[in-house]
Amino acid sequence: MAYRYRCRICRTSSPAVTSLAEARTARDHHRAVAHGGHLPDGDAIQREAGRPTGHQLVVGVAVLLVLAVIGWLRTH
Repeated sequence: MAYRYRCRICRTSSPAVTSLAEARTARDHHRAVAHGGHLPDGDAIQREAGRPTGHQLVVGVAVLLVLAVIGWLRTH
C-alpha cells in the first residue's frame, strides 16, 4: 500500500511512500516549510490503491470463469 500527502492549498502532492509514518513526516515538513507550521485547509494523507495481489487476481479469474460457464450453460 502506498500513501501520499496532498496539500490542496499549494495544489501539490508528496511522492508516494510505503508507510503512514513517512507520509506524516512529509506532511509535517511541508506544513513547517510552506505554511509556517499552520494547518492548511483540506490537506490530507491519501491511501493509494496498489497493484492487485496474487489472491485478488485468482479471485478475479475465478469469477470470470464461473460467469463464462454460466453463459455457456445458458446457450446449451
